[in-house]
Amino acid sequence: MQLLLRILLSSVMLVGLTGCVGGSQTAESEPAIAPPDAETLALGQKQFKYKCAACHSMEAGENSLFGPHLSGIVGRQIGTLADYSFTEIVADHDFVWTRQRLDDWLFDPQTMVPEMCMPFLGLRNPTQRLALLRYLEFAEVAK
Repeated sequence: MQLLLRILLSSVMLVGLTGCVGGSQTAESEPAIAPPDAETLALGQKQFKYKCAACHSMEAGENSLFGPHLSGIVGRQIGTLADYSFTEIVADHDFVWTRQRLDDWLFDPQTMVPEMCMPFLGLRNPTQRLALLRYLEFAEVAK
């Protein structure tokens, strides 16, 4: 129950902070937030393991045939890793991975890039999704 309360409070703060961001989509526009607690990181790491790790790594430079690494994804322009060959479908999109975009993506990726062939259909559980978002941003803390 305490974990759920902490995650819900974090999500309220995250939504509030995200709403303060202006129209700019640069890494500088993301307000700094404190790293999550150990329980949230553990839940996020578990979600990553079961939802993402088959195609993605959290280690910079460790790409697979199926997907790029996700290290440092917050603030990164979509389709711009020098050491990964993105499909034209992804490369044709023009946005920065902000916290809100990642949340939208994790909720329903096919809405953002309908032509993309990706087996992940979304993570509807808000507690699990927020934990995964926090893990994607703070995976280094979990090591």
